Amino acid sequence: MASNLSLVTYQDIFDKISAYINTFDAFDTLKGSLIEDSGLLDVILQKYALTLDSVSKFEGLYPLFGSFKTNVESWESGLLYYLSHFIRSYSEALLCPTTDIYVVIDYMVEDMERVTPNPATVLENTVGYTVLVPPPSTTGTGSLVVNAELECLKNEVVELVCDNDNTTAGKERFRIVGSPAPEGSGSGSIYVEENGQLDSFEVWSGDLPSGWVIGDQVAGTWEDNEVDNVFDDHCLESSFVPTDVGLTSISKTFTVVEGQIYCVGVWIKRLTPTGVVDVTVEMLLVEEAETVFLEDHDDISASWEFKHVIVTATSSSMTVRISAQANLAIPAGEASRIIFDGLAVVPMRMFGYAHYALMKGPVSFVEGDRFKITTDNDEAGIYQTFFGKRYGKVLPSAAVPTISDPV
Repeated sequence: MASNLSLVTYQDIFDKISAYINTFDAFDTLKGSLIEDSGLLDVILQKYALTLDSVSKFEGLYPLFGSFKTNVESWESGLLYYLSHFIRSYSEALLCPTTDIYVVIDYMVEDMERVTPNPATVLENTVGYTVLVPPPSTTGTGSLVVNAELECLKNEVVELVCDNDNTTAGKERFRIVGSPAPEGSGSGSIYVEENGQLDSFEVWSGDLPSGWVIGDQVAGTWEDNEVDNVFDDHCLESSFVPTDVGLTSISKTFTVVEGQIYCVGVWIKRLTPTGVVDVTVEMLLVEEAETVFLEDHDDISASWEFKHVIVTATSSSMTVRISAQANLAIPAGEASRIIFDGLAVVPMRMFGYAHYALMKGPVSFVEGDRFKITTDNDEAGIYQTFFGKRYGKVLPSAAVPTISDPV
């Protein structure tokens, strides 16, 4: 249910918030010039010392100025309290059942999106990331999947280092650290396929992998492949090969947590000749009624590759459908000779407002393996950047916003 707050009202609210932002900026400038730049502080104190009549008085100035940082941080805390009080004053208008500041902001975000005729939006931030090539010393051949879309993403370097190569393949632990301070996200840990679900097509029931069912398309033939497996070192016996020309598909439903972001991935390769064309393979999330994974046959390598999608669970179950279909008349037995192994549904771990998942590969990770990622945020939107840093919240945004940024 929408509140009665209009776009004009939101512009007025953010105009008032801009006064707080300007004060916070002044505090940051003050701390940066007098405290964090020790050379400048020395210059100031040396000039001040010329007015003093003893060394002891001069030396006593350093702890005096050192306490100044604590004072400024105290002023910032007080200012944030008053700003939060101002935002909470709209809780009733937003139909929010609590005055908890984080809940009130969530209600405000939802309400801004419902404003008509156009949503209330602020200037967007452009975010992104770069995964650097792992060093040659890295043994494991699994994949690091990153989802860096939140506009409160920090500018930092994130490093993941394997510090526990568990005897159970796929459960290796990585230490994850974001730097530099103070903007860095700190440290934590992440496990390969943490709480994930893996289907390696080891167990079969009749002509299908256990737990999978034929879709509503024309049934083709599916066969167990015990020769060419991606996870040989994990002692998995089977991979999955759909055969025959035709619109063939199978599907399986996984239990998930509603609202959680997941990486859904599978290892895939082709067994058919390179000359075969116009065959597609798709992984479809039925609940979303949209194809989220689609590959032309010629684009599928003759070597194992990891393909994935990132999705948000909209309910407590997620149905994945794999199909291989021929679009042209192709010699029987060749059209869909595409092999799958190691399908995984893994919840992604948030760290520094990006989401990460480590997916098991043909060769297990070992202690010392590492990945490094740089995350980037242009922080173009003043309101967006402020709410991200102070509250960890993302406001509705656009390249051409309906709420003007502070001048």
